[in-house]
Amino acid sequence: MQEAQKSLEEEEARLVTRRVQVLQQHMRETPKSMGWKMRDIIGRRMSWYDLPEEVRR
Repeated sequence: MQEAQKSLEEEEARLVTRRVQVLQQHMRETPKSMGWKMRDIIGRRMSWYDLPEEVRR
């Protein structure tokens, strides 16, 4: 949010800051799926995605 204050006009920076705060609040309050909860518990010990194959050109 500091970057917004440096790069934007004061009113624009306030608008961006407020929107970010609203998004963060929604993320905290949204119910998490069972998959999300399991990833939170297990963390990085288990790979949760497949790496794409390398494309040969």
